[in-house]
Amino acid sequence: MSLVHSGSRRITTTIGGQDWSSYIVDFQPIRAGLERDGILSKSGTITIAYDSGNPSSLDPLLNAAIWHRGTLIGMTVANDAGVQIVHPYNNLFITNIPTLNPAETLLTVDVGDWLALANKSEVPGDDSGVTVGTAVDLSVICQRYLERAGIPTANIALGGPWGYSKAIPLPKDGVNALAMAGRIAYAAAFRVLYCDPSGIVRSQLTTVTPGTPLLT
Repeated sequence: MSLVHSGSRRITTTIGGQDWSSYIVDFQPIRAGLERDGILSKSGTITIAYDSGNPSSLDPLLNAAIWHRGTLIGMTVANDAGVQIVHPYNNLFITNIPTLNPAETLLTVDVGDWLALANKSEVPGDDSGVTVGTAVDLSVICQRYLERAGIPTANIALGGPWGYSKAIPLPKDGVNALAMAGRIAYAAAFRVLYCDPSGIVRSQLTTVTPGTPLLT
C-alpha cells in the first residue's frame, strides 16, 4: 500500500514536521487483535526511498533529530472534494530507531500510536494510588497507569467514571504500566483502550452478544 496514492486519493505524510509524502513507497498498517488484555493499538511499517529531493538525510546516523523513537508522524488524506482530512492512522510515532539499507537506499520505519509507543515502559510498582478503605473508580486508576507508561495527561480521555472501583491497592503483577492499564480497563465490563486519530487514548465498551457489533 503506497501512501503517495490510495486509489485516486492523495495522502500527505509528515515526519517530524517534514513532508515525506513523495518518497514513501510502502505502508503496512497493523491493527492489534481484540484480545483480553484490554489494549487495541495501531502500528505498522513505513518504507521510504532515497531521493536527492528528500527533505533531509535518510540516514539515522546523520539525522538523529528526525529518525529517533518518539518522532511524530502526521497523515491526512484527500476526501471526495479534494480537501485534506485526518487519516485514520494520523498521530503515529517512530517506535524504534530505524536502520538504513545502503544497498537498496531504503529506510524501513516501525511506527505506532501512543499505546504502541508506551508498551516498552518499565515494570511498575503499585501506581494505583489506592489506599485501603478509600474506593477509587477504575477509570482513575487506569489513567494513573497510562500516565505512568509515559502518555501525557492531555492525551487521555477515558470517559469515566466507569462505575467500578477498588478500595485496596493493586498487587504488583510484574507487568508494565500499559499492561496494567489494559487489565484494569478490561476488568471494568470488558472495556478496551484505543487511540483515536487525534492522538487521544480512549476507552470503549465491548459486547459479545451475537448479532451485535463487537465495539459499541
